[in-house]
Amino acid sequence: MTMRRRERRRWRRMGGCGVGEEGFEGFAFGNFNGYIRWSLVAIHLQAVLSQYQMARTKTNLHSPNQMKAECAVECIFEWFHSELQAITSPSVAQVLTIVAKNIDEFICWPEKPLLLWQSCDRVAPPNKKQKYFTYPQPIRELAKQSRVRLDSRPNGPAISAFLLAGGKRPSRFGSSNAWSIHHLYSGKFPYLGTDETLHACKHGLHFTQSAGLIATHPIADALSDEIPFFAWLLRAESFRRFGYDPDGVFSSDRDPYGFVKGKACEVICREL
Repeated sequence: MTMRRRERRRWRRMGGCGVGEEGFEGFAFGNFNGYIRWSLVAIHLQAVLSQYQMARTKTNLHSPNQMKAECAVECIFEWFHSELQAITSPSVAQVLTIVAKNIDEFICWPEKPLLLWQSCDRVAPPNKKQKYFTYPQPIRELAKQSRVRLDSRPNGPAISAFLLAGGKRPSRFGSSNAWSIHHLYSGKFPYLGTDETLHACKHGLHFTQSAGLIATHPIADALSDEIPFFAWLLRAESFRRFGYDPDGVFSSDRDPYGFVKGKACEVICREL
């Protein structure tokens, strides 16, 4: 068998793409068709994977249960006690009661509302799994003055915003990590009568907004992702402290940053 015939057979086994019979560096007509076929397959698989990822995200945010009544800020603990009736396990209800009555032992709040980086979000660039950050000069200067170490990881800007707003992250008992920084508005648990709630990670006006961030003990972190009325208890507390109401649940008049009239937040950097 000649060298030329062996070469053609080898390229056919690899899917029919490679240097063509004409001898120039490119694709012969037959090999080019093979290349096109494999390209179409790759494009189709990428589309299927994207649809699967979108469906999985939507499923993860869906909850089969929701609150039973509207959240009343003025009598929040009476409302919370009423919502507890939906919990069938006495032990789980007792845990929720203990955490709610001793909330300061499970939740740390920032000292002030602060939007660290307007337009910054956690949406990954096309064809990339995660997003890493290089901070603009105004944020680097503030961090240096405040002795806060900036985190470049995907949730780093939110962590930095919480710390620069005076928030504290206690150490965990069974881990070398600190308490998690949790977005109060995570795209989960829409309010009664609505289909959606803010997904702060996807919005530049809210991803680094300290009024929507808390440091959570692992127990409270789990409860806020599992129990709709516990999540809204925390959102109501953010409204009470800072006037932060991005979903427009507790007020009818808000500024573009999600704050009620008479409340405002400091914006550190507006750089795109």
